[in-house]
Amino acid sequence: MATSFAGYKPRGNVLFGWDREVVSTKRPAASGRVFTTLGTGISCKADGERQGLQIISTGAFPAYERKFFFAVTYSKTVAGSIVTLAISSVLATGDTIVDSDGIEWVVESVANPGGADEHLEVLGHRAPVE
Repeated sequence: MATSFAGYKPRGNVLFGWDREVVSTKRPAASGRVFTTLGTGISCKADGERQGLQIISTGAFPAYERKFFFAVTYSKTVAGSIVTLAISSVLATGDTIVDSDGIEWVVESVANPGGADEHLEVLGHRAPVE
């Protein structure tokens, strides 16, 4: 069952003032082409896509890249108590981010700039549409 981030805000207003996009995440099964949805309704900031190269063990090929910025934790108040969710529970390298337009981005890297746990920078890529 997917974790719903609906109603959760970036903890500490890390994303304050950023244009927000709502995305979901999914992870491929160990075998086959089945995906499991991990998180839904996750607020983030996403940069526009740009054309680049995807580097793999056999070489490089054209791909589109897009950076997503997530808070490390999200919180909401439930019955007077603060409840938190960590983005790391629903997002890792190799997962897929589905943006608000339904475009799927494979997570290539997850970085914690400066190790400060303020936010995570996630690089996603997708192949060009043929």
